[in-house]
Amino acid sequence: ALLGGGRVVGWGDNSKGQVGVDDQSVTQQLTPVVVAGLPGEIADIAAAGDVSLALTEDGQVFQWGKYSRFEFNGSPDPVSMPSTSSIRIVSSNSPTDNVSSNLRAVDAAGLVWSWGAYGPSSDFYGVTAMVGMEGMVTAVEQGSTHSLYLKLDGTVWAQGRNDHGELGNGTGTDSTTPVRVSDLSNAVSISAGSPHSLALDREGRVWAWGRHGYGAAPDGTIGLSRVPVQVPIP
Repeated sequence: ALLGGGRVVGWGDNSKGQVGVDDQSVTQQLTPVVVAGLPGEIADIAAAGDVSLALTEDGQVFQWGKYSRFEFNGSPDPVSMPSTSSIRIVSSNSPTDNVSSNLRAVDAAGLVWSWGAYGPSSDFYGVTAMVGMEGMVTAVEQGSTHSLYLKLDGTVWAQGRNDHGELGNGTGTDSTTPVRVSDLSNAVSISAGSPHSLALDREGRVWAWGRHGYGAAPDGTIGLSRVPVQVPIP
């Protein structure tokens, strides 16, 4: 949690040091504790199961937990992300049994950086600039198995698993590189769920695509849509 004055506190599972408790015997932290070792005031935070992120006011990213040294290990000590530019957005997914932590950051030039692991048995990959996303990215949202990117021109791009059409490009094919979501060119906001995606456009219309397992479809039915469909708002 991010408190007033830019302080960060954590509690819960600390098996990989993700809460920030520097005591290996403490695998479960039941009450909030201040995360030590973070310089300056923190502007934003993100957490992905066994890893935690903090973004400082001056654009530095600090990480602790499973990938705390941007390698495959665990430590409660925050370390800074190697970057050539000031970071302004940090984002993390919600890991499942089949998907490990994927982390994203967007720098001041709108370039997306990624790191993490693709699955519980996958090799860790270090901080790399994402090819194909060199334009001005203004927002990043992540579901369990896919990522969404909003560009300054209002287009939405998606990457990852596509079993249920969550990439919104009209196919059921996974993509390790971002693909453009069909028929969206004036989006202002995005959101990624588990197997579904949402976007809000400049006219105030809401669009949905992917799996609608609990009546989340625009017409209230259960099913899926591989392209964005407008949600009727009363």
